[in-house]
Amino acid sequence: MSNEIFLKNCITMWGKQRDRDVLPATTASLVVSILFAKICWILDASSMSLYWVARIPIDKHDFKRQQPQIQISSQAPPNTKSRRTRKIALSVAVLTALAAPFVTKIYKTHPTYGIWTPLNAEEQRELTAYLNKNDWCRTYNSASFAAKYFCESEKQRLLDQGNYQYYFDNAKYFGAIVSVMGGIFVITYFFILLGTAVFRVAVNLFRRYWSWLNA
Repeated sequence: MSNEIFLKNCITMWGKQRDRDVLPATTASLVVSILFAKICWILDASSMSLYWVARIPIDKHDFKRQQPQIQISSQAPPNTKSRRTRKIALSVAVLTALAAPFVTKIYKTHPTYGIWTPLNAEEQRELTAYLNKNDWCRTYNSASFAAKYFCESEKQRLLDQGNYQYYFDNAKYFGAIVSVMGGIFVITYFFILLGTAVFRVAVNLFRRYWSWLNA
C-alpha cells in the first residue's frame, strides 16, 4: 500500500514539474527508475527506460539558446567587402605585372658590361701593319662607310693600346624586368584600392544627397 502511495505522489509531483522550466533528468534518476521498475506499470527495465526518457522535460530557455542564430543580411559585412576588394586588386596587379615586360618592350633590351682588354705585342704589330697598308685609313675616303668605320676603330684601338670588350649583362637584364614588374604591381594594387575607396565614398555621398533631396 505504501508503495502505491509513494508512486502516486511521484506521478503528481512529476506532472507539476512537467510544465515548468526544469533541467533534464540526470543519469542517476534514470538508474533509480530502472531499479524500481517492478513497482511501476511498466514490467521490464528497457520499456521503463524508454518511458522515463520520453517524459524528460526540456528547458525552453536552453532550447532557445541552443538554436543557431542565423541572420540573413542582404549586405555583406565590411570586412568581407574589403577582403574581396583586396583579392580583386591582387589578381589584377599580378596580371598587369606579368604583362608589363611585354607591354613596355623591356624584354628586348640588351644591357652589357665592358672589360678593358689591353693589346699584347703581337696584336700591336698586326694593327700597325694593317694601318700602314691602308695609309692609316686615308685610302677609305671614297670607300664604303662600314670599311672606313672598321679602320678608324682599329686605329683608335692601337692609339689607346687596348679597348673595351662588351658582354651581355644578365643581372641588369633580369633586374630591369623585376623592377618594372614590381613597380607596375605596386601601382596597380594601390590604384585599385584607392579607386574603390573613392568610389564608395562618392556613392555614399550621392545616397545622402538623394535622401536629403527627397526628404
